[in-house]
Amino acid sequence: MGVIIHKNEASEAPEFEDGTYPAKFLGLTFQEKRWPAKDGLYGFDNGDRYVFAFVLKTDDGPLNVDAETALMSTHPKSTFAKLLQPILSAAEWATLTEGDGADFDSDDIANRPCQVTITHKESGWPKVTGVLKAKKKKVAEPVAVADDDEDEE
Repeated sequence: MGVIIHKNEASEAPEFEDGTYPAKFLGLTFQEKRWPAKDGLYGFDNGDRYVFAFVLKTDDGPLNVDAETALMSTHPKSTFAKLLQPILSAAEWATLTEGDGADFDSDDIANRPCQVTITHKESGWPKVTGVLKAKKKKVAEPVAVADDDEDEE
């Protein structure tokens, strides 16, 4: 997948380790970047991007990252699907992929927990290489309470 984290050319790469981090999906937006259009190796690209925003929970505090993709496709091998599917429930994904998607509103899925896998390129800049469903919290098993009535005799 290898989606580049949004960066400002004047800024320095954030320093943190490669790995999978607990995260929160902040939302999905569409950005019209409109750079000069050119036909590239993979066809026409006008610069428009779908931006997935996340905040990672790192040891040094929260870190905002963006992952971008040019196409909105729910094909299982598409970057858009690989970023979105882990955030949705199975029923939501089925509604989106099997229906016309008319009922899908990205605001309804904002602030959902997930996990984001980060690796670093040779340039030092991190990139999102995967999104996973959030880990389920373990529920503590009930502890049996000893009956103290027998000791009072």
